[in-house]
Amino acid sequence: MSPPEGRVLLNLDEFMLRLGHISVLLEVALDLGGNEYRVIEELSQRLTRFVQVSDEDASHVAEYLLSKSLCDVVDESGSIVRRGKDRYPQLRVQTISDHTALWATDAGPPQVWWQDYMLSFPDVPSRVGAVTVGGKSGSKTGLSHIFDWAVLLDFVSRSADLTPEGRLVAKIRARSGDTNPYLIGLERVVYAWSFVRADFDVFKGLVLALAEVGKPIKKKDAAFIYAEIISGLAEESEKSRSMSSSQKQPLFDALADIERAARHGESPGSTSTAWHRTSSRMETLVDLGLLEKGSQSRSYEYFYMPTARLSDAARTIGSQTTYNAWVNENLIALFGPENLISGTPELTIELLNDAMTLITSGTPLVSIDRLSLSLAILAAEGGTKLNLNEVRTSILAFARQHPDVVRPSAGRYSRDAEFVSVRRRGALR
Repeated sequence: MSPPEGRVLLNLDEFMLRLGHISVLLEVALDLGGNEYRVIEELSQRLTRFVQVSDEDASHVAEYLLSKSLCDVVDESGSIVRRGKDRYPQLRVQTISDHTALWATDAGPPQVWWQDYMLSFPDVPSRVGAVTVGGKSGSKTGLSHIFDWAVLLDFVSRSADLTPEGRLVAKIRARSGDTNPYLIGLERVVYAWSFVRADFDVFKGLVLALAEVGKPIKKKDAAFIYAEIISGLAEESEKSRSMSSSQKQPLFDALADIERAARHGESPGSTSTAWHRTSSRMETLVDLGLLEKGSQSRSYEYFYMPTARLSDAARTIGSQTTYNAWVNENLIALFGPENLISGTPELTIELLNDAMTLITSGTPLVSIDRLSLSLAILAAEGGTKLNLNEVRTSILAFARQHPDVVRPSAGRYSRDAEFVSVRRRGALR
């Protein structure tokens, strides 16, 4: 078995559940980047903006409000039979036979937060993780945790400027025209690339363990699986002679995190801390398509079922697999759209220009890995499945043929080409 790589996300929490929240944040940062406070404030306004519920959508919005107890429930006579939370005091949900109705006490059209409206749609795979905008005095808000999550996954800087990955997600969504960020589209590829890169050691363990379970996984079981994975990784790293101390430390920190939360004689997997670290990962796997909830009613629960995509991931990942080897071979095939046709990269300056536009705001220098990702996504938009290794090879071959357009350069720690400078211009003749 190959040793761990020290790729583990620390301090994930119960607010970091829906990748769609990051999509909205990145759209905001694309417009207003450069100030964390301003980005979080605008994110709050977008998520909690009141929107009118159409007659067509009233039924599933009512089901959402009912399931989350966000407003009062009344019987056929209009009498309140169950008090809801105080988010929507002016709304009432009424269940008559098999029909659920929604109406407002002021006789106007029902209105709900934009976030709740988007999460209520039937195709959204999971409805847990809606964030509140307030918080206790002196405490971080749910929105601040979402910002922290985007930083952990390297989508924004601490100053709220977009990274190439963050820009890529925002631009993909803008190109697609999708209005619901909780229905993850082609941006799933970028989310998988960033999430797996940061958490590969745990991701690999989860994929193999969850595929082996092969049955519905509940909250308690998932937390115990996570604790076992972390314990095993820390033990492996302690014995490893090939890992550096900087690679080992995150794994030791992850183990100390859940052990510190356990009371005397308590298993680390039974703690709320273990579940908070696990829930973010499990819900991310739902958004990535590796897990599913099984039914609409289950979408409000921490309940998980393996998918065919999880089986494919487990089949390809193996105990010997490194992050780079696995992602470069399998990323597009696993997380791209269905029914892509395999192809080979045929690079042109126009295609390189388009790929650079998706990931940079004008700088000519970019990492080859990021450029390969952008090019592969452009190909996937057109229905073609590309292997990232092949794309990388094609970029370097293109650079040899057109050194006046693409110039490779080595990184700080390697003589191999890690970056390219692309001189944008018209089509090559």
